Amino acid sequence: IQQAKELGVKRLGARLDKTTKEYVKKANKEGLTVSLYPGKTPEDFVQAYLLGANSMTTDCALEVRKFLQTKATFVPFK
Repeated sequence: IQQAKELGVKRLGARLDKTTKEYVKKANKEGLTVSLYPGKTPEDFVQAYLLGANSMTTDCALEVRKFLQTKATFVPFK
């Protein structure tokens, strides 16, 4: 986080399986946006939401959209 700030980076890309809620909170507090990857399943998006991520990357957007609209309506998405 400190190195990103020193370099003027505003967004961090981090692996979903290596990220903690505390890391996301700290990065956000420091003014950084956290984007997680890879979003391989709809459940990955729920996990990213619960971690507090600002965004998530996926190769299965239609499947994720359907899941979020029907089974995880509490997760906001665009």
